[in-house]
Amino acid sequence: MKIEIQCKGMTITDAIRNHVEDKVGKLERVLPAGVEPVAHLAFESEAHGGSYSAEVNLRAWGQDVVSKSTTDDLYKAISEVADQLNKQIRRLKDKQKSRVKGGASVRHHQEPVERVDEREEYEQEYQESLRTTETQEG
Repeated sequence: MKIEIQCKGMTITDAIRNHVEDKVGKLERVLPAGVEPVAHLAFESEAHGGSYSAEVNLRAWGQDVVSKSTTDDLYKAISEVADQLNKQIRRLKDKQKSRVKGGASVRHHQEPVERVDEREEYEQEYQESLRTTETQEG
């Protein structure tokens, strides 16, 4: 999984990079093949409350999935974003499965094979009854 980290107002340490790769990297298990998330991290200075913002954007199943979190702890913000994103991806994945499952189930509601045999027997009985009726009338 390719992860780009962009920061404003701070430098990326190895610890931050490892935390992002660990948390966002776990999403790879629930993502479809070919989806490449882009992680964005932003820092607001002490003058603005000393809060950290983390944002992850990715595209899956033709939709943009965005998750944002702002806390006073950068690692907590990253973890919250990853958890939110995991929930969103699972919801999208379930929605996709239900669409496929729903479409497939309609096709499988055809009459079972046993009923075809019953129809053949019924048709044979009907044909015999017609012959019997014709013979009785004639």
